[in-house]
Amino acid sequence: FVTLDQDPVEQLSHYLTFLNNMHITRVVFLYAGKQPVADFNQFNNMVVQPISLPLTHSKVTQLLEQPLAKKLSPIQNALQQLPALSILAVDDMPINLKLLSTFLINSPITLRTANSGQLEQEFDIVLMDIQMPVMDGVNAMRAIRKTPLNIGTPIIALTAHASNNDKDLYLSEGFDDFLPKPIDLQQLISLIDTWCKVPAILLPISPPSESVRDAVPASLAN
Repeated sequence: FVTLDQDPVEQLSHYLTFLNNMHITRVVFLYAGKQPVADFNQFNNMVVQPISLPLTHSKVTQLLEQPLAKKLSPIQNALQQLPALSILAVDDMPINLKLLSTFLINSPITLRTANSGQLEQEFDIVLMDIQMPVMDGVNAMRAIRKTPLNIGTPIIALTAHASNNDKDLYLSEGFDDFLPKPIDLQQLISLIDTWCKVPAILLPISPPSESVRDAVPASLAN
C-alpha cells in the first residue's frame, strides 16, 4: 500500500516498472475517492482492475471468482497496433527513460535506452534529449547522421522548451520532428505512427478489360 502525492506520475511509473521487473503483470489498484489512474491514460495498459475502498467481502469474492476482465482503452489499442520497431531513447535523466519504458512496455516496440548518442546498431527512430552534459542533443544528432547504420533514421528532439521558435530552431538544426516534455503518450504514439507507419501492401493490378483496351489509341497502346 502506498500513498500518492499531488504529482503521482513519477511514483506510478516507478512502482509499475518495479512490479513489471518482478514479473508481476496482474496489478489491482485499491483507491478511495477518484480513481488514481483516471487522468493518466499512459498507465491504464498496466492496471488490470481498480477497486474502490472499502474492500468488502463481496468485492474480494468477485475479484477471486471471476476472471479479471481487461477492457482495452483506445490508447491501449493504439499501443498494441504499433508496428514492431526498434526505438532508441537518449536522455541523461534515468527517470525520463524509465517513464518511456513504462509507456511502451505492453507494445510491440523494442525500446533501447542510453545516456549518450553513441550508436552501434540500427534503429527505426531515435528520441533525443536536447540538454545533456557531455554531448548535447544537437551535436549527438549530427554525429548519428554521419554513421552509415542510422544516416536516414528519423531523429526526434525531446525538450521542455516547447515554443514554436524552439521547434523551428531544432528543425533547422536537422532534427526530423519535435516532442515536448513532459511526454504525452498519445503524442508519442502519433509521432511513431507518423514516422514509422508500415505502408499497406500493394494489391496486384488487374489487366484492363477489353473495353478499356479498345478505348486506348493505337499509338499509345504500342
